[in-house]
Amino acid sequence: MISIIILNFKKIIFLLFIPLFFTCRKDEQIVDEQDYPREIGKIFVGKCATSGCHNDASYENAAGLNLSSWAKLFNGSKSGSTVIPFSSEFSSLTYFINTYADLGLTNTPTMPIGNTKLSREEVTLIKNWINSGAPDGNGNIAFSENSNRSKFYVAHTACKVVCVFDAATRLQMRHIKVVNDNDSCTAHQVKLSPDGKYWYVCYPNNGKYLRSYNTYDDSFAGEIFIGGADWNTFAFTPDSKKAFVIDWTSSGKVATCDLENMVVTDTIRYNFMPHGSAVSPNGQFLYFTATSGNFLYKKDLSNSNIDFIGLNSTETPGLPSNIYNPHEMLFSADGTKYYVTCQNEKTVRVFDAVTDNCIAAIPISGSALEMSLAPSKNLLFVTSWDANQFPGVVGAVAVINTTTNTIQGYVNTGTEPHGISVDEQKGVVYVAHRNISSTGPLPHHSSVCGGKNGYITFIDLNTLTILGKRTEVSVDPYAIALRPEL
Repeated sequence: MISIIILNFKKIIFLLFIPLFFTCRKDEQIVDEQDYPREIGKIFVGKCATSGCHNDASYENAAGLNLSSWAKLFNGSKSGSTVIPFSSEFSSLTYFINTYADLGLTNTPTMPIGNTKLSREEVTLIKNWINSGAPDGNGNIAFSENSNRSKFYVAHTACKVVCVFDAATRLQMRHIKVVNDNDSCTAHQVKLSPDGKYWYVCYPNNGKYLRSYNTYDDSFAGEIFIGGADWNTFAFTPDSKKAFVIDWTSSGKVATCDLENMVVTDTIRYNFMPHGSAVSPNGQFLYFTATSGNFLYKKDLSNSNIDFIGLNSTETPGLPSNIYNPHEMLFSADGTKYYVTCQNEKTVRVFDAVTDNCIAAIPISGSALEMSLAPSKNLLFVTSWDANQFPGVVGAVAVINTTTNTIQGYVNTGTEPHGISVDEQKGVVYVAHRNISSTGPLPHHSSVCGGKNGYITFIDLNTLTILGKRTEVSVDPYAIALRPEL
């Protein structure tokens, strides 16, 4: 009798533990298999990665966004990354799940489609999770595993951020805030120092600083107070010890910055509007363009003497006409030549770096703007704005053969291309499209900066054709800088 009671008691205990065992096992599977933190996984897996929506079977018809696991979320969508770690305000996913005006931007259609909207608590939970890095269930943060990866930076002249891209996946990894909340200026140009250790940003609209960030982890490194002005471009000495920052106003200034001690050593004002700049490979001369005029200016850094270089040998200093309007300049990889884009003349002019004589004037379809070289291919890529090269599209990327100084062709990357950078490691050319006019393509979504989003396109360096989908970014992406893989 006693043995029967004991057996029944054991049976009762076993039966009591069965539901507890399977309940715990089910919860663990959600976290382990999907990799989300538990509460985030309940929302994404339970309400978003459902039949007909963002799951393995149907995500291609749901903007290409798969939310069935944390890892798949960070594959992005057809328009790029939807979650940017540490930046919920630039994560487009939050726009579509939010229906509460006080919680930020809202976009339609509201997700999940056809089902109950997410509660205020759920939206807040997701935004807070993203702002803390959007970690997986084990605390891992996307794109943090390899600091030596190849990446490129996009400065938004209508925002206060620089967007950091992973070059391998061409996805946005981070948005780095580079302007203080109480400042009216915005990011304009971004460049890497020649030693590759830092990336720098300058600011127009009464910007007061040249700021630097570590390329290893994109953390803030320091700033130099250069005074309020319309700081548009800058150039480095080859040893990365100095930078020259250009004030793009009618009586513009050039500020010389000591990057070792992070101070301004001198500021000189000129009676013209400078813009593009470059330092000769031997570090002896600073060149800068008169963007409303017909000349380059060449400053000897050892004695501060300045020479005028006519864009045409018949020009003399002081002529009032703006025939050429030089915009930007760039030295060849071997330092024997330099290139100047002329907006008004619609040319790229090639100069002998020893004599400063113009040796070629290459006609461009449209107003020539920014440039980037592919030395291994003997190619120069130039962005231009023109409505004639490709009907219905304002802009093209000209491809110049640097051996023959002739146009090899044009690539239709889309409307209003501006910043451009060649990545020979990846075999890709990155192009930033400002997309600020009403005739440009409508974006997939709006963003916190106001205005119409721009986008990045990718040219295959070997075939000179568009590579894959374009990636949407925030408003007015202006400049691009590449950090090759270390």
